Amino acid sequence: MDASNGSQSVGETPNAEIKCFFDSAPPLKDASQIKIKLEAFIEKNQNGKGGRVVCVTSGGTTVPLEQRCVRYIDNFSSGHRGAASTEGTCQPYCRSLPDDPLLECFEVTNESNITVQPIHEKTVKRAIGENRGAVGALVETSLHDNFRTAKLSPPEDPSDAASSDRQPPDSNNPDPPPPLERRWT
Repeated sequence: MDASNGSQSVGETPNAEIKCFFDSAPPLKDASQIKIKLEAFIEKNQNGKGGRVVCVTSGGTTVPLEQRCVRYIDNFSSGHRGAASTEGTCQPYCRSLPDDPLLECFEVTNESNITVQPIHEKTVKRAIGENRGAVGALVETSLHDNFRTAKLSPPEDPSDAASSDRQPPDSNNPDPPPPLERRWT
């Protein structure tokens, strides 16, 4: 883009500029682990049941202003509100437990045994059953800053087909579909 007049050069697109920025940035140290965790979650939840997958982000963000991060924009959110909202939605069975379930539902009977207090037995049993049924419905990753999140999800070309129309990669196809992580926005 020509900064003096705000126009784009011939053949240059905003996506090309963004791609250039991310290509010039140092690689993320844990990108492969995050990618594996998210791909496993998506694969598990693409079971044809029509369930929805939602990405919720919360917490502080740090955005570098340059490649060697000397200057950056930062906010100091702890993420507790976003995390509580998400957990409450994904784990509604916990709402039936007392506010501090570990301290109120259980008791130590001797040095090595812990039991559920009789008054909470039915509630704890139901919550455990519902928890087992919901295992895999929540994936947690730690993306400490917007730069890392954006680096894992570069912009898609607007000419790309909708993700639901994508076909499996074909080794004979000169333009295979973008990798899965490109759809994480």
